[in-house]
Amino acid sequence: FSSRRRHTRCLSDWSSDVCSSDLFEAELLDLFAGQGRFGITASAEGISSVTFVEKSRTTASLLSKQIQAPSFPKTVQARVVCQDTLSFLKDTSQKFDIVFADPPFPIWNSEFQEKLFSAVSKVLKADSIFLVKHPSRVLLFPLTDAWKLTKQTEFGESELLYFNYEENP
Repeated sequence: FSSRRRHTRCLSDWSSDVCSSDLFEAELLDLFAGQGRFGITASAEGISSVTFVEKSRTTASLLSKQIQAPSFPKTVQARVVCQDTLSFLKDTSQKFDIVFADPPFPIWNSEFQEKLFSAVSKVLKADSIFLVKHPSRVLLFPLTDAWKLTKQTEFGESELLYFNYEENP
């Protein structure tokens, strides 16, 4: 193994940090989905549905092909939305049990963070989970007491934070 590989966790490993009981029959939202590795991996763990949101038409098209492949679990309802994440969060009325966000690091600042947490809170069911990957150089601060940090995993220049969201803390 190279030293880089020993100190880096693959995105597909992240879903194993979420308990299988949390994933079972969950409705998952994968924001800034890219290749959709988190949602695709979670699909094999028993989620009932996954919505991938990806802004790039090319990447969204490739992701659509992946979820139509014979290897994708037929028991999982999956859809790909080609739209800006914050616009999707504003427009949707659907609620989710788990939201995973992996935004591009260059857009992280306090204004973006405030918009993201505020928008995500509107699509989470009560007692749900929000996983957010962010650059370690940025200090995250939830906007309200509704966000309970339950775990953080650091690797390289990034960090994955696990929040439980309670509508009425």
